[in-house]
Amino acid sequence: MEALVFASASRNTPASYLEAAKELGRCLAAGGHLCINGGGNAGCMGGLNESAKEAGGRVRGIIHKTFIGEEKASGLTELIVVGGSDLVERKRRLFEGAECIIALPGGVGTLDELFMAVALVATKLRTSFCGALSVCGMLGALPSEGASSWNRATSTGTGTGAGTGYSSRGFVSLSLHAALAAAAMLLLP
Repeated sequence: MEALVFASASRNTPASYLEAAKELGRCLAAGGHLCINGGGNAGCMGGLNESAKEAGGRVRGIIHKTFIGEEKASGLTELIVVGGSDLVERKRRLFEGAECIIALPGGVGTLDELFMAVALVATKLRTSFCGALSVCGMLGALPSEGASSWNRATSTGTGTGAGTGYSSRGFVSLSLHAALAAAAMLLLP
């Protein structure tokens, strides 16, 4: 399976977030899955990449040429560099072939990618499983009405979310332990 993971690339990422990223990297490697992300070497992205590679996994980084010197990609088995005046091509390449979309803690870029994933799944332009690891309440900043609507829609499979009828294969927010258990079940070979 090809698992697309959005995550922080900040050197100021809390240790608890890094541990969650490393555990996910080990899970992906153990299942023989390809981990796809932005190719950064710091924050959750760096922890994810290094732990997946150390566990014998495969990691594809897709990075915009602007970030090459800043990111210093590491822990990758494949690096794809894209260009353009914005991040549209990078996002298109990230989503290409992804069968599972996971968001770890991150900043504005992670939220941008996560909401794009949610929109693609909600409008049925993608059918990938889409989830977010809520480590130490990091999703608590999301608007409660929107989050509860998504949780209702995805947990019951009957939510209407603006009349579109989201199914249980939409977006779901999970605690760290539930997310790792779900990832392990979804990502088993």
